[in-house]
Amino acid sequence: MALDAGTELLQQQGVAAVSARKVASSINYTVGTLYLVFENLDDLLLQINLRTLELMYDRLHNCLDTRQSPLEQLRKMAHVYLDFARENENRWRLVYEHESHLRNDTHEQYLQVSMAMLTLVEQQLFRHASFEQEELQKQARALWGGLHGICMLSLSGKLLRRDVPVEEMLDLLINQFIRGMSQNT
Repeated sequence: MALDAGTELLQQQGVAAVSARKVASSINYTVGTLYLVFENLDDLLLQINLRTLELMYDRLHNCLDTRQSPLEQLRKMAHVYLDFARENENRWRLVYEHESHLRNDTHEQYLQVSMAMLTLVEQQLFRHASFEQEELQKQARALWGGLHGICMLSLSGKLLRRDVPVEEMLDLLINQFIRGMSQNT
């Protein structure tokens, strides 16, 4: 209940609205009772982020269709990622802006889901061009970092080109990236 309440506050009002007092109040608990379940507010936010990452992973994984080319798959994943960010902007931002200092089971699960999302990208890149594992990981992180940057700039209104659809920019980045990979194999 607390995670649902915290997520709702986050989604509707942003991270500044998520406090132990507000979450506890919305589920008719005391703050003390809330802290019997969570170590602190950081733990609550980390668990909300884990849920968000799991939802993002599910959406990305479910959009995959092995009958499509790696290029088509990467484009589709980028568009799903952008759509998720648009639909869940406050949750999406919290995943990348909240720095947790906890090192617990939730943190480990968070890292595993993050790695699983990158593995989806690695798999598509590997289908396109065979690289050593370490190089493949670097390539996937570079591509996904670029896609994330376009999404972030788009959501913050700082892309500076409103006449070019964001989806077109994502596709352009992927096309150029894949073209560059092809030349380096």
